[in-house]
Amino acid sequence: MDISLNKLIDKLPNIISEASKSPLGIFSLIIISLAILAFLFFRHSSSGIRVSVFILFLGVCLFVIVSIHSTHSPYSESNQAQRPNLMLAMMGANVFSPGAEDVRDRLTGIAIEAKVCNTGAPSVATGWLLFVIPENALPVAAQLTKIPESLRLEGPINSTIIRASESLVAKTKTTPVQTTPVEGRLLFYAPMKRENILAPTTRLELVVRDIYGSETKTTQLMGDWLHR
Repeated sequence: MDISLNKLIDKLPNIISEASKSPLGIFSLIIISLAILAFLFFRHSSSGIRVSVFILFLGVCLFVIVSIHSTHSPYSESNQAQRPNLMLAMMGANVFSPGAEDVRDRLTGIAIEAKVCNTGAPSVATGWLLFVIPENALPVAAQLTKIPESLRLEGPINSTIIRASESLVAKTKTTPVQTTPVEGRLLFYAPMKRENILAPTTRLELVVRDIYGSETKTTQLMGDWLHR
């Protein structure tokens, strides 16, 4: 018995060192320590006192369990800080009529100039959405389209050329978004007439998703752009 006790005492520093590496290990040490102290101090006490000590001991254990759980919960502040935090802005948009005659009467092109940055954990952009929201009407989802090598956007006064190298999708699809903003263009086609999209009361809502599926949105009123 003495030999086993001496071996336990010799290994006690290693046991404490290993247990301290995890919250559950620390919790186990606390339980063992409190149990030993309770036994030494209250072993000759009456049943009522021992029951009271047991209830107090149980309450301390439950408190420690709850504290450990909340600290290591996936929704705790420390873990939230490890998630991406994408930030999005729209700087402008070109609303144009497609050149192809077979879609000109059905669709209107919207080339969005936007930028995105990230103040959280690394993440690529996994998805882009655009909703056109006319006044007193339901949102209309626009279709994201790959930007060709070169595309001329014809307007009533002048025209603009956008290129595949400007694609914000391509810039953020495989390269994680960092704190430095990434700028580029997004090409969408909406099943709406051009004049309805350009109405001052129409809103554009741009959405980007991170690797966890969380969405970041930004909204722009067309009238604000038209009055710049």
